[in-house]
Amino acid sequence: MLVTKVSGRRFARWDDVDIELPRTGVVLVTGKNGHGKSTIVEAVAQGVWGQNLRGQPGWRVGEKSGVEIEFDGGHVRRSVSKSKHVLTWQVGELGAAEFPTRTKSQAALDSHVGSFQVWRHACTFHTRDASRFTGATDAERKRLLEEVLELDRVEQGYRRARDEVKQAERNEERCGHALQRAEVERDGLVRTRGTLAAEIEEVPDLEAMRAEGRKLKAAAEAAEAQAKIAQDKHIAALTSARTVQAELNAARVALADFERLGPTCEACKQGIDPGHADRVRGEMVAEIERLEAARTEADEAAERSKLAAQSANETMGEARSAYQDNIAEGRAAVEAEKRNAARRAKLATIDAEIEKAEAAVDRAKLDLDAAVKLRVELEAAASVLSYQGARAAMLSAAVRGLEDLANDWLARLGLAGLRVKLDSQSEAKSGKVSDKISFEVKGAGGGLGYLAASTGEQRRIDIAVLLALGELAADSRGMSRESTLFVDELFDGLDDEGQEAVTVMLRELGEQRCVVVISHSAGLVHRLAPALHLIAKDGALSGNR
Repeated sequence: MLVTKVSGRRFARWDDVDIELPRTGVVLVTGKNGHGKSTIVEAVAQGVWGQNLRGQPGWRVGEKSGVEIEFDGGHVRRSVSKSKHVLTWQVGELGAAEFPTRTKSQAALDSHVGSFQVWRHACTFHTRDASRFTGATDAERKRLLEEVLELDRVEQGYRRARDEVKQAERNEERCGHALQRAEVERDGLVRTRGTLAAEIEEVPDLEAMRAEGRKLKAAAEAAEAQAKIAQDKHIAALTSARTVQAELNAARVALADFERLGPTCEACKQGIDPGHADRVRGEMVAEIERLEAARTEADEAAERSKLAAQSANETMGEARSAYQDNIAEGRAAVEAEKRNAARRAKLATIDAEIEKAEAAVDRAKLDLDAAVKLRVELEAAASVLSYQGARAAMLSAAVRGLEDLANDWLARLGLAGLRVKLDSQSEAKSGKVSDKISFEVKGAGGGLGYLAASTGEQRRIDIAVLLALGELAADSRGMSRESTLFVDELFDGLDDEGQEAVTVMLRELGEQRCVVVISHSAGLVHRLAPALHLIAKDGALSGNR
């Protein structure tokens, strides 16, 4: 971020300060400790990000404090009082007013100017930071480099991914149980349907049965009429037979009486001519014989009519029985059809439920497939973000880049014979990889390493690594190499040779960017020949070009 103006009102040691910074060149800020030299860099940190570098905010208690920062492409104002914290900014056509909360407004501003941590490492250098990397443990070095590269976001992403994997596993398990429940419900409905379908009775064609019933009824009525005719004929035959029998009996009685009376006429008591008596006797016998023959014929006719009547009655009974059976079967069929209708209605309901259950099973399968896919994707993401994944690759690449940049800066600081050697990983016997960054400087301390080097040499190595870290931070986030650089008390601990090398380096940097050098040593004015020299005194800054 190229800072062009810094203003402060009742901020930290400043009462009312406005500083315009050039795009390139060295700006030297000198003065006694506690008079507001470093407030300039604190003002940028507080104004743009609401953060501080020294652990103590610069807002004055009980007063309204304000900071305004102008930078290439925009400006930001921040004021803090007892009851209110106001952030306004403008970058291009976008401004703070576009956002409902200060948090969201700050996040939008960060997307334009970069994060505080990246700016802190890329654009600010303080004497207390010089040995943060070189004097740290391997694990502390790794954490510092992760902070510079904002790999904590990767760590946060990894943790979120792992949490999401666990949540996805639970969701997958829930989806599996839901699928099982849906399948059990569907299978139960299918079994119920099978049982109910087996209860459907076979019912004959009712219309055909009704038509058959009409035929049977007609046949029964016809058989009944025939039976009545046959019965009437039988009665007539019996009557005829009885009449013939009566006539035969009478003829026999008459013949017996004729024989008993002999040849005397009963009416006149006179004798009867024997010849005439024989003729009469013969006629009577002939009549008896005729009547006996007629009786036999009448008996046979009566027997035949009896059999015919019996046959007709049997036919009538069978016809009636068939008709009654048809009626009973029809009623049974109607009842069965009613039962079947109720069963079919239940089947229709169950079919609809089965269809819904099948749809539920399909949805549960899709949900499970989606849950499995999401879990696999999240596991892959977690793997990529893990220590063995992209994070390790990013850290390894950063270490190689940092090593090259540090060695370039060593050469620029007059230590071309030294070589920084970094290693980002080590593997234990168990095979577990540990993300630690080892550090050594070949050629330092007469070949014995960094710890054996002189204080001045160590100081230049510290500065080289610090500057390399800054470049790495800037490059990793696409920050412009023209961003304003703030260097605070960087000359402390340097020997004459080191101070000269750092001076040359700062002048070279000033040709490409604005370098604000903060120091309590006024003698640097002659060494650095700054484009602007600011003197801090009692919270005010005055200067000359």
